[in-house]
Amino acid sequence: MKTGRLPALAAVLCLLGLVDAPSGQAASGGELYTQCAGYEHSGRYREALNACTAALNQPWFIEPIVGLDGKAMMEGTRVEGSWESLIRFQRAYVFMDIDMPQEAIKDFTRAIELGGVAEGAYFGRGLAWEKLGEREPAREDFARVARTQGGWSLARPKLLEYGLLTGACKYWSALC
Repeated sequence: MKTGRLPALAAVLCLLGLVDAPSGQAASGGELYTQCAGYEHSGRYREALNACTAALNQPWFIEPIVGLDGKAMMEGTRVEGSWESLIRFQRAYVFMDIDMPQEAIKDFTRAIELGGVAEGAYFGRGLAWEKLGEREPAREDFARVARTQGGWSLARPKLLEYGLLTGACKYWSALC
């Protein structure tokens, strides 16, 4: 069965730099997004930035499911809708890794506008504002995080620093 996309194993091998992508086969948006996350995790930030940017221009696919007999149980399909918010969210953190907070703010803002990653995007944008020395917009974004779920666990130190957690939330995270 030919899908016109790299199989998952080949994508991983490409990501690890063990093999090159076959000529003429472009990675899907999902594969590029996975590469972006992998490159960022391994500290290869420029490659991560390139993969995320390329992912914005590629369609996303659900890979086909193949049984043990090699026959397709479900054909691969194009995913409708936008994954842009997820890609921009990931790319914004890459911008933070390479000390480009202004670009990170643009991507976090676009991710917030598109929806789906709001809590993490507000937190990330707050960190970017903070990196620029802009404490008031940072505080506003951290306050949005505090209002969404009473204080997302990863944001708790910043929420405490800005005085956004009160009462029992300061001491017993299970109550927040």
